[in-house]
Amino acid sequence: QKAEAELRVAMYVMDNDPYPTDQILGPLLRHQCCWRDPDQGNVVKMQVWIDGGYRCVELMLLSPQGVS
Repeated sequence: QKAEAELRVAMYVMDNDPYPTDQILGPLLRHQCCWRDPDQGNVVKMQVWIDGGYRCVELMLLSPQGVS
């Protein structure tokens, strides 16, 4: 699916977090309103009901080691 994000959220994933990212985000990622952006491997997009309508929200998963 291609959709331009109306809201972008950045989430940092730490190497020493006690739980794996897929365990925490798994229920969200398996939901039908959520999909991975085929052009960006670290981006998940979802349709979310906001202010009376569905909006495309982009969740970017980042690692502090990869940020400069």
